[in-house]
Amino acid sequence: MADPFSIIGVIGVAGQIIQIGIQFGLDWKDAPTEVKSFMTELQALKTTLSETNTNTALNQDFLDAFHGRHSALLSQVTDLAPSTDTSLMVGACQTELENLLAELKKRAKGHRVGWERMKGAFLAKKTRETVENLHRQCQILNSLVAIDSAALGATILKEAREDRKKQLDREAATQQGTVLNWLAPVDFASQQNDFIRERGAGTGQWFLDSPEFQAWLQADKQTLFCPGIPGAGKTILSSIVVDELMTRFGNDKTIGIAYVYCSFQRQDKQKAEDVLASLLKQLAEGQSALPESVKSLHDKHKGKRTRLSLDEVSTALCSVVALYSRTFVIIDALDEALFEDRDKFLAALSNLQQGGQAHLNILTTSRPEVASHFEEHFDGYIPRQIRAADNDVLSHIQGRLSTNRRPRLSKFPDLQDAIKRQVVKAADGMFLLAKLHMDYLLSKPTAGDVEDALTDLPHGISGLDKRYHQAMERINNHKEGQRDITYKVLYWIVHAKRPLSTAELQHAVAVRPGATEIKEKFLIEVEDLISDCAGLVTVDKESGIIRLVHYTTQDYFKRTQKDWFPNAETDITITCVTYLSFDAFEAGFFGTEDDSKARLRQHQHPLYDYAVRNWGHHALAASTNAATLILEFLESEAKVSTSSQALMVLPRDSGDSNYSQRVAPQWTGVHLAAYFGLREAIMALLKNGYDPNAKDAYGRTPLSWAAENGYGLVVQLLLEEGGRVDLKDTNGWTPLSWAVESGNVEVMRLLLDAGADMNYRYDLPWEIWDDRARSPLSRAAEKGDKMAAKLLIEKGAQPDLDCIGWKPLSWAMEKGNVELMQLLLDADAAMDYTYMIAWREWEQWDERSPLSRAAEKGNEAAVKLLLKKGAQPDIKERSSAHPGWTPLSYAAQNGQNVVVKLLIDAGAAVETKHVLLAIGSGHEAIVKLLLENGGLESKDNHGRTPLSYVAQNGSEADVHLLLEQDATAESADNSGRTPLSYAAGNDKAVVQLLLEQGAAIESADNSGRTPLSYAAGNDKAVMQLLLEQGAAIESADNSGRTPLSYAAQCYDEAIVQLLLEQGATAESADNSGRTPLSYAANSGGAGLVYTAENSKNAIVQLLLKQGAAIESADNSGRTPLSYAAGNDDKAVVQLLLEQGAAIESADNSGRIQLLFAENGDKAVIQLLLKQGAAIESADNSGRTPLSYAAENSKDYIVQLLLEQGATAESASL
Repeated sequence: MADPFSIIGVIGVAGQIIQIGIQFGLDWKDAPTEVKSFMTELQALKTTLSETNTNTALNQDFLDAFHGRHSALLSQVTDLAPSTDTSLMVGACQTELENLLAELKKRAKGHRVGWERMKGAFLAKKTRETVENLHRQCQILNSLVAIDSAALGATILKEAREDRKKQLDREAATQQGTVLNWLAPVDFASQQNDFIRERGAGTGQWFLDSPEFQAWLQADKQTLFCPGIPGAGKTILSSIVVDELMTRFGNDKTIGIAYVYCSFQRQDKQKAEDVLASLLKQLAEGQSALPESVKSLHDKHKGKRTRLSLDEVSTALCSVVALYSRTFVIIDALDEALFEDRDKFLAALSNLQQGGQAHLNILTTSRPEVASHFEEHFDGYIPRQIRAADNDVLSHIQGRLSTNRRPRLSKFPDLQDAIKRQVVKAADGMFLLAKLHMDYLLSKPTAGDVEDALTDLPHGISGLDKRYHQAMERINNHKEGQRDITYKVLYWIVHAKRPLSTAELQHAVAVRPGATEIKEKFLIEVEDLISDCAGLVTVDKESGIIRLVHYTTQDYFKRTQKDWFPNAETDITITCVTYLSFDAFEAGFFGTEDDSKARLRQHQHPLYDYAVRNWGHHALAASTNAATLILEFLESEAKVSTSSQALMVLPRDSGDSNYSQRVAPQWTGVHLAAYFGLREAIMALLKNGYDPNAKDAYGRTPLSWAAENGYGLVVQLLLEEGGRVDLKDTNGWTPLSWAVESGNVEVMRLLLDAGADMNYRYDLPWEIWDDRARSPLSRAAEKGDKMAAKLLIEKGAQPDLDCIGWKPLSWAMEKGNVELMQLLLDADAAMDYTYMIAWREWEQWDERSPLSRAAEKGNEAAVKLLLKKGAQPDIKERSSAHPGWTPLSYAAQNGQNVVVKLLIDAGAAVETKHVLLAIGSGHEAIVKLLLENGGLESKDNHGRTPLSYVAQNGSEADVHLLLEQDATAESADNSGRTPLSYAAGNDKAVVQLLLEQGAAIESADNSGRTPLSYAAGNDKAVMQLLLEQGAAIESADNSGRTPLSYAAQCYDEAIVQLLLEQGATAESADNSGRTPLSYAANSGGAGLVYTAENSKNAIVQLLLKQGAAIESADNSGRTPLSYAAGNDDKAVVQLLLEQGAAIESADNSGRIQLLFAENGDKAVIQLLLKQGAAIESADNSGRTPLSYAAENSKDYIVQLLLEQGATAESASL
């Protein structure tokens, strides 16, 4: 540790000096004042130096804090910096103090010490200067410490911010990973890497150079459809395109690239919404932050048992595609997936491409038979047939020959040439067939056998089948043990319910009957597993998936599997059940272990996930040879508990590693058998005394699980064996609820025939913000399940069973399912009711009818149906947001032209608000339709017509539209106001239009006000126009007020000046005696528009200049000054006083200006007092300003008045 240079020495010397007095017995009480002061200061300096030394230079934490950083203090005072100004000065101080100490000791030697002998040393000039220097150095040290503190604080803050940013980035990355994995668990990047690795040098270049590809690449919103026969190399070509796009645009963050490799092995995971979700995931990953549309989707479905709908993912995908300047999407092997919803997928993709903000290019490969579906959705697409180019096939053949070792063909160049010619010819554009031909030829033992085989190379699709058959014959000729292992590999891959990893397959092959664990000696290397499969199997190295070489290989085995491995399902079942029965799982999947040990055991037993999820599916197709083993397994409480626990919590998709949930389902063997639909096993268990109504931890019975998973035969068996049809689980769900949820109509029929209740309500536990309970019928309607709804209605379900107004019809309407609506209405479902849509705020609610919702959404078919069934076209909404709105209101506002006509034809009354809604939303065609059907002169509760409202707030074009339709320009409302009266507060052009149509310029409303009166507070141009057209400038309303009076009150200087210039009388008084000056002086007037302070003054000055009497009193005796004082307007008060307003003038009640000001602004009161207002002036009732201020609790006014001489006694008057 570096010591502070000289500081320790100074501390020591100072300490010795301080101790001198004690050492020599000095009486400090007698010390001179100067010496006492000196010693006190020296003591303080010693303390400062000591604390600085202890807490900084000798403090390891302080030193650690500045490790690797600059310290202002340490750089000045440690022995590592002996030559700094600070260290040199401290050293000099130490020297001088040492001299003082020596002098003190010298003077004390041999004598009784007294202050007369000692004080000279203390008070010496050098000593004084030394202490002063030391004092300055202490200040410097404090400053250095402060600098270090500030620097360290800034550094810590910076590091804290950086750490926080890193933490937030990590959290964001974690959240993004969670959201994206939830969106689409499958990652196609590993497949892309595997496929592109198979590309031979230069292969596929012909496609990249083709005019079709180049045109697609350059054009916007273009589609390239590439059909090709099986085995033509479409998938490798797709990977070449992806690689090309990545090479060209990979570094451009404004260009999005996404791709999907469809696979026959993942058909259950590649529905339309799954494929679109995968595209969405990839494009969202390309953004620097997770797009809000994706976040909101995750938040909506998080923690629920719900997945994305096609509409939801399409909408989100549209918003994310719009974030890119261009987007390229590649869909490979469209024919291998999307069998049920291919048209929906293509329609969604086409709509996405045609979206206004989407610059989307699509490339798709497929078998030719998909072309007809494609043509329905994509106009003007570019077609490009895919077939293996002869040069690419030749390149593959040359590569195989160059690496071949047996048979030795290098000695026979003519034979090699023949192989190239014959295989290219036989392949005829099928890359896969060329590969299989080479596999077959190179399996021959001698060059002669190869030459013989060349004479019979099959062509086309039939050639594939022949090659597959020949491959199986080769495998069949293997030795028995080798053949059995190869058969296992093949039938596991062929019959697996999902793609298998190499580790899973290794364990599957290694399981022996009756085994209690995997023995490493039985594990076979992956290379050995596939080497004897005659080229029918391949491994994707990146993903570790082992699969058949092609889709056509799977087709072949589907047709021929009974010939090659008829007992495959039974063998797989036995293997899975044996695996699940291993000793490692006897204690439960989790047991009492922590999560890490559970994950480790899963890692050590890779087949467990597959076995636990799929053993029952294989058992359904197994022979009775597996029955005994299955029954033993189901009767083992420990094995059932373990597998059911794992079934509930293991990740369902790759990449999900949430193992932390511990669930003890408390299943019996019957539950597990019912889950998989194993009827025979359930029969055996029930025969052995198992309870068909046993409840698990969720309150669910075997019947509940069988109903959810759609096993009708098992449901029927359980019902026959005493299963109770209406037992509810912990969420209130019955087996019927689960059958409705899964959409299995036949199971629903069985339950209903057995007497299941259908008129009850149950909650959806995953919809935590949704308190609308469902009946089975409403849930079927919500899911759009017409067959389920039809069955329930046939069986007597109540069509109007609701929760907070939501009936089955509500759900069908919200989902836009007109067929279901028809079904419900045919069953006499009510339709003229309202149901809660949403709370906008706590105080706002919105209850809507089915017809208004259909009208708002523009669902023409639904509107027609509801009207045909007798729905009231004018049903009023119960809404705080839109009280009194009708279906026509929503249709007009949302531009639903056809719906508006349907409603009008059905007798809907056209009201003023409908016209205004259409005008406000810019729907001119609807406006005309409404006007033609009674909307032109329609009046609301206030008697106002559309023209009245549009004249007040609309545009010139809107007014012109109404006038063109012959709207009456003189129609007066209940208050007598005409459109011109309202237009006077709007725009000059609107006023001009109405005048041209003959609007009466002097039309007065019920209060006597004319358009000119209303224009007084608006715009000078409007006022000028009205005056030019002859409007009476002195027209007074019923209260006697003129336009000038209103203009003065509104503080519009330009209008006041205009009126005065046009001859308006400045002294005109209204019925209450108030003049324009009185109103100008008063800053009040609810709803009026105020101008700047100088405009108020300017108006007052204008009126005074035109002869307005400054002392004009109204009927109550109040003058302009009293109004200004009462409204705290100091500037106007000042102006009026300067112009000679009487400060002591009193109104009829005897109140002077000060009495009006007592309740307001302190500055106004001070001004009035300064101008001589009598502080003790009393009104007719004897009240003084002080008494009014005290009564109104205006403490600051009371204080002011008292300070100015008001007597306290006057407060009680």
